[in-house]
Amino acid sequence: MVWYKECSPYKISGPIKIEKTGKLIINPGVVLQAEDGGLIVEGLINAEGSPLMPIVFESVKKKGFPEWGGIFFNRAEPGGVLKNVTVKNAQNGVLVKKCAPLLESCQFIENLTGVAVTENSSPKIQNCKISFNGEDGIIIETSSPTLEGNIITENIRNGIFVKEGSHPVMFHNNIYKNEYFDLFSLSNETIGIDDNFWGEIKENEFYSEIWGAVSLNKYLVKKFPAEESVDIKFRPTVPTTRDEYNKMEEEARFILKTNPQEAREKFLQILAPSNPISSSVFKWLGIVERELNQPAKAIGYIRKALLIEPKDDGLYFLLGKCFVDLNKKDEAIKAFKEAIRINPGYESAKKELEKLETP
Repeated sequence: MVWYKECSPYKISGPIKIEKTGKLIINPGVVLQAEDGGLIVEGLINAEGSPLMPIVFESVKKKGFPEWGGIFFNRAEPGGVLKNVTVKNAQNGVLVKKCAPLLESCQFIENLTGVAVTENSSPKIQNCKISFNGEDGIIIETSSPTLEGNIITENIRNGIFVKEGSHPVMFHNNIYKNEYFDLFSLSNETIGIDDNFWGEIKENEFYSEIWGAVSLNKYLVKKFPAEESVDIKFRPTVPTTRDEYNKMEEEARFILKTNPQEAREKFLQILAPSNPISSSVFKWLGIVERELNQPAKAIGYIRKALLIEPKDDGLYFLLGKCFVDLNKKDEAIKAFKEAIRINPGYESAKKELEKLETP
């Protein structure tokens, strides 16, 4: 089966399946508009657009998400290719299950999740733009994809979310300015993340953007394809026991009273990936930023802490206070209500909520 540009836009309602013995060729310039459903690939797909004539998959409305299911590689036959393809407005721009397609020079933008890789899949994702997605840019679960030369930025949650049992290979990617973490890993394996660009941040701030067991020895100082890398010199002083942490935290908290900037540096020094008490450090960094009249930055740190400790009522209370500082009443009410839902006896949260809800 062949889809031609001249017949575009192709409009679908409900799922379209390429069976195990089937093959779909999509020519440059084709546009598919979906009301719902999605494209399920069990056979072979060859969708190769060009920079001037990309192939576009989008919803009929051309905005919002998730309007349709996206492209689902379900145990697909080897050799599947998406090249110069744009996928938007979907639940998952691409979902890969137990197979290894090539995703090259594509854009996965304005979806709920850009790319999801699951169940022992090993696709190559190369030179793609994965941005402006409503949750995570890439989710990896029990899989080992190769990520090379991608731009992963400005996703609403994490740039890359690695779940247990996964071991991605990643290099020469530009990963920065994602809302929660640029890389959030729950994998029990150490992930090598050398030779990626993590934005223009100080060395001592790397570990505020990366969470999990990682090996980071050098990083790109300029966006790829500039390949100038430097060795990382900053190594946080990681407390190994609760007593050590309490002592270091006490020192930082004492400094906070007189010098918030110095306290901020102290907290960054004890922050490290996979440190089980780092959620507490993120909380204190939020407090420091609020003390420095930077509530927006404070919210960023608090959200990181909540990703690690989602049932912490105190974090939601602090989040609510930051939203009050920014005059964001609706968001503050939501945060205080969540604090009370977790802890029905939280009197301070009840008082703050009453203030906001009283005409």
